[in-house]
This record gives sequence, structure tokens and C-alpha cells, in this order.
Amino acid sequence: MRRGVLHVQEGVNDETNLRKLLGKRFEAMVIEKRVLRHLLASHRFTRAERERVTFAENLFHERTVHICFQRNSAGQAQQRAFNEAARDIDLPKFERDYLRRLDTDRPTVN
Repeated sequence: MRRGVLHVQEGVNDETNLRKLLGKRFEAMVIEKRVLRHLLASHRFTRAERERVTFAENLFHERTVHICFQRNSAGQAQQRAFNEAARDIDLPKFERDYLRRLDTDRPTVN
């Protein structure tokens, strides 16, 4: 972008940008993978639209996510509960199962 090779357009929000991508107004867009999956899994996008979108893996480094808790006894209890629950989650399996359920539980709209 700085070298003038890429011409970018700042987007309004992820859903609008995704609509522009599907409408061929954008050739590509930058979006976090889980946000993209969440949007595509919603009732606002059809199966046909979901099948038209592909995601390029490993273009950007993954960033850490930070969760903040209040610095008091309630916050500490929430942090312990979160840490305990997070240890038992297989996130890739959870995502696959979630997306699979969405595809089977919802009628296809074309």
C-alpha cells in the first residue's frame, strides 16, 4: 500500500465489506478468520454465498487475545472459572461442529 502497489479502501464494517466482496466491488478483504466464519454462518448469508468465499491461511501472524477481569475477588473468581473452562476446549473441533450444525439445522436459501 505504501509503495502504491495496492489500492485500498477503508471499509464500513466487516459485514458490509463481505457484501462488497460478494458483489465483486472488492477483490479481497482483510478480516479475522473467526469473524468471517461467524458472519458466514449467520442467517444473513446463504449457503451459495458461503461457498463463494475462500480464506487465505497464514498471510498474517496470529495475534494473542487478552481478556481482562476486574482486580477484585469477583474478577479473580471469573478468571479462574474462565481458565478452567478454556483448558477443556478443543477450539478447532468446536468450530467445525458449530459450522456443521448450522449447515444441517438451517434450510438452504438460494
